[in-house]
Amino acid sequence: MAVDIKEMAEKVVTKIKADPNLLKSFDDDPVKTVEKVVGVDLPDDKIQPIVTQVKTTLKNTLKTTLKEGNIADVAKDLTSKVTGLFGKKDN
Repeated sequence: MAVDIKEMAEKVVTKIKADPNLLKSFDDDPVKTVEKVVGVDLPDDKIQPIVTQVKTTLKNTLKTTLKEGNIADVAKDLTSKVTGLFGKKDN
């Protein structure tokens, strides 16, 4: 079975960017999250390159966003995602 690392990594990154719960899941257990998103239980030698590519892509995306001067947008987005993860507190 040939595994297209780039294609699978792009699929995972797209889903992670759209779902803060997946981002947290990826942070907690990258292998399990990648397998869940691609829908296949892959051997370690096949899954690790995908995990590495996803990490690199997410890191580069954040660097690019910060370089473009969108720090306020990034902060707002992160705040909303964190709030979504933990829920809003009532005063």
